Amino acid sequence: MLVAANLRPAISAVGPLLGDVRISTGMSAATAGLLTSLPLLMFAATSQLAVFLGRLLSSETALLTAMVALSVGSVVRSLGSTGAALLGTTVIGSAIAIGNVLLPTYLKERIDRSTGPVMGVYAATLQASSGIAAGLSVPLDSAGLGWQGSLGVWAILAIVAAFVWRGYIARAPRTVRRAVAAGAVPRISQLRLAWSVSAFFGFQAMIFYGLVTWLPTLLGDSGMSAAGGGLALAVMQISSLPASLAIPVLAARRTDQRRFVLAGAVVCGLGLAGLAVGGSAMHIAAAVLIGLGNGTLFSLGLTFLILRAADAPHVAALGGMAQTVGYLLGSASPVAIGWLRDATGGWSAPVLLLEVIVVAATLTGWAAARGQLGPVMSATS
Repeated sequence: MLVAANLRPAISAVGPLLGDVRISTGMSAATAGLLTSLPLLMFAATSQLAVFLGRLLSSETALLTAMVALSVGSVVRSLGSTGAALLGTTVIGSAIAIGNVLLPTYLKERIDRSTGPVMGVYAATLQASSGIAAGLSVPLDSAGLGWQGSLGVWAILAIVAAFVWRGYIARAPRTVRRAVAAGAVPRISQLRLAWSVSAFFGFQAMIFYGLVTWLPTLLGDSGMSAAGGGLALAVMQISSLPASLAIPVLAARRTDQRRFVLAGAVVCGLGLAGLAVGGSAMHIAAAVLIGLGNGTLFSLGLTFLILRAADAPHVAALGGMAQTVGYLLGSASPVAIGWLRDATGGWSAPVLLLEVIVVAATLTGWAAARGQLGPVMSATS
């Protein structure tokens, strides 16, 4: 869970600081969106590499490498120039991609009979750490660290995780270390179910990362302070915790998760509609609804990676595919929203785009939620 706590803060901390970053560097809105979308592009580009590293080095050693790289990338990004920010962000995205793919694989190796509860804690850890980082960004900036220090401080968490993880894997049973390399992995890209899971993962990522990047700016344009915008983003992510904890447990008990997909999409759509209504109280309420809805979709996306795979090698293969396809879709959201905001001068078009994405997530999630638990990846899937 300490490793999991490093897989979101370096990204979610950026959104509340985009205004300062743009003023300091002169970036356009679309370019500033790269600070959030570039990690997602790296998720897509390096997810298959993560599968290879897991098979070559073991999941444990690859995850240790990821924590070290994440700390280095966070330091480089905080140096202050546009080039350093983009280079550091590239390293950060590659490091997190390894964790995204291999940590669920490791969990499958170790806790296969407790999938629901452990995936719930895993998803909640991702959401909580993301929300805390978003909420602390502006206060750390205001405390004298500047946006550079506010983003660079997360290198400390990655360094701590690297030291703790190294001590843990030194005691891990050697029989576990090569588990991900065992067994032949089928060509899951030929399976409809794998594409449904991947597309669903991508559409929920588009919603999440689009809002992580631009929600504080949207609310700032509506009259909310920068600190208030960061707080709303933190509320959105903290509100996802109940769903993140409960949904994997409930979903793992059923062979059909379609009702959860529909419920999450409806709640998320209502929350997005609330952003069009003025008033800070309504915006906070909308953030709560979005958090609950997207938290449901996000936790389902993670849980599908395990429920739809028979063993650890299949989890790695499906995770690599889902996160390659999914984050390639997700990376388009921050840039598209920034472009629509610049092109239209308002937020109606970006919010409408997000509502359309919710519909797409519903349709693909409906297909991904069908089937039996365990080894459902057959040629007829």
